[in-house]
Amino acid sequence: MRLLILLSILLLPGLAAATELTLGCGNSLPPYVIQHNNRGIALELMQRAMHLQGYRVEVYYGSNSELAERFNRGELDILCITNKDVTPRAYFSHEPLLVFHNHAVTLKENKIRLASVSELEQYRIGAFSLASKLLPVPFAATVAKSPEYTEFIDQQLQVKQLFNKEKDVIIIDRMIFRYFMSRLRRAAPEDANLRSDVELHALFPSTEYFTAFHSSELRNAFDAGMKSLAESGEKEQIITAYDRLLSEYLFQ
Repeated sequence: MRLLILLSILLLPGLAAATELTLGCGNSLPPYVIQHNNRGIALELMQRAMHLQGYRVEVYYGSNSELAERFNRGELDILCITNKDVTPRAYFSHEPLLVFHNHAVTLKENKIRLASVSELEQYRIGAFSLASKLLPVPFAATVAKSPEYTEFIDQQLQVKQLFNKEKDVIIIDRMIFRYFMSRLRRAAPEDANLRSDVELHALFPSTEYFTAFHSSELRNAFDAGMKSLAESGEKEQIITAYDRLLSEYLFQ
């Protein structure tokens, strides 16, 4: 009898242990993904959406290229940043988890004028990990002609190299740039280089990243969870909370 009662309790809805899933996210994506405290807009939306569907999400960090390789080998269940070229066998969410607004950022004092992606080819460029595969096709062809092209796993270093004049142009989401610029300035308020004015050149369309899964079942569970978050207002609450924190932290 005691065994039957125990089995009944374990089988009650909501009391069974949640299935654990592994999620791969870039290690340099604040405020969307903040590695040091496992927070961020994208992480909270993902974890809450999957929790509503009975899943627990464990996050693994790394470069975009490393995580894509691990996902393609079946070592990760979910991937934050990818596209159909990078993970061709994936099932993609119907709504994006992340929307990036990538810009070419330059120091104002250098008076660099950029009206198109093709004009980047003459400059030393620093981009985010896997940018040559994730950004529109003209970008890869252009940076192949650049005198120096680097993709950064550590985007704080990417921003620092711009201010130190080691790169002429960096390609980065504008919010991620503001986050790391603010972090660098707060850490070294006496560093005159970090006070240089910058210009943001809008050369790229907004990039939507749809979450990748290995099955339609998991993809559908995520979509259903995100729909529930939107309908309950929790999605907007998460985004608003981060907007408030960022407005207090970021330098304009």
